[in-house]
Amino acid sequence: LKYYRTAANELSSLGKVVEGFNTKYGFIVEKLGSGGFGTVWKIKTPESILRAYKIFHPNDLDDDKKMDRFYRGFEAMSQLDHSHIVKIYNFSECPYGFTMDLIDGVNSRQIVSQISTD
Repeated sequence: LKYYRTAANELSSLGKVVEGFNTKYGFIVEKLGSGGFGTVWKIKTPESILRAYKIFHPNDLDDDKKMDRFYRGFEAMSQLDHSHIVKIYNFSECPYGFTMDLIDGVNSRQIVSQISTD
């Protein structure tokens, strides 16, 4: 059990990023939000394009089923091609996640929260 905890802690450190961190796909500008599967970060690519980078929660890297669902979500989204659907770009193994178009504005949770308080 001791070795499992040590290994799990080491594994989770592979997916941890913070503002200012440089990844393969760009420089982490700021945290945009977090959900059940991961955290979405605003990044600036080497070409100076602002994108979103959804990174799987590093504490769940030992959950194969959840990782598989996350990857299947990426695959399904990457097959969609419509002007009203966010375009998906790259998948990365470390940190485990993918890049997509950045849509500036409020997110759906903020909209629902605002509606429920009105």
